[in-house]
Amino acid sequence: MQDAAAAFVKAKDQFDAEGRNYVPGDWRERLIRRLKGFAPPSRGWTAVHPAKFVMQVLPFSVTCYDYDKMQPRDLDPQLIVSGTYNDYSPNAHFTPAAPADVMDKSDRLATQEEKHHHNSPRVCRIGALPLYVALEGKNRVELFKSAGRQMKALVTEVSFPEADQLTLHRSLPLGIYSVSYRGERRVLPVPEAALPLLEKYGVKTAEKPLFSLKDYFRLVEARQNICRDQMMN
Repeated sequence: MQDAAAAFVKAKDQFDAEGRNYVPGDWRERLIRRLKGFAPPSRGWTAVHPAKFVMQVLPFSVTCYDYDKMQPRDLDPQLIVSGTYNDYSPNAHFTPAAPADVMDKSDRLATQEEKHHHNSPRVCRIGALPLYVALEGKNRVELFKSAGRQMKALVTEVSFPEADQLTLHRSLPLGIYSVSYRGERRVLPVPEAALPLLEKYGVKTAEKPLFSLKDYFRLVEARQNICRDQMMN
């Protein structure tokens, strides 16, 4: 399941890279993109907020931290959903620290359990999945990935439904994927990221497909929400 979680994280990074590098084409291309729900945000693309990405792409997940429950752990950064948009290039108002110094300080804050320090790396784990979401220290995760170095973080375990409580569906006529839980069904806006993870988790697919024209509008709305949820810091 770790491979599927790492692929989920990689899909988020790729989603951001494509968003930042997107160059609008002719009117047909822009129309198709809008119809698919991937119209770029009006203020430009930084990086989708990792917590909001996860809650949209992995329905019924929650993301939060709890000072009383968080514990220090060593994590593989390839399993942490993050968001990097600032390259920290030097300018008249900013002199960057060496990456190793940034990582050392981050690890030290986690090791010393500085839970209330504003720079402490705070992360939540999604249920029993080997998937983590950066809530504080979202940008610096990329440093650990690039360095091939384990990252120390203060981890809060958050709830996620058991596999046998979830059911995967595919609706006609457009073949849109969704997942249901306790009578509520939500579309999967980025199925290439979520489906492999949910299937590895043990979620079964309903035998009969559904018919729903409304799923298209739900899909577009969910994708638009993801594209709008850009990080500010």
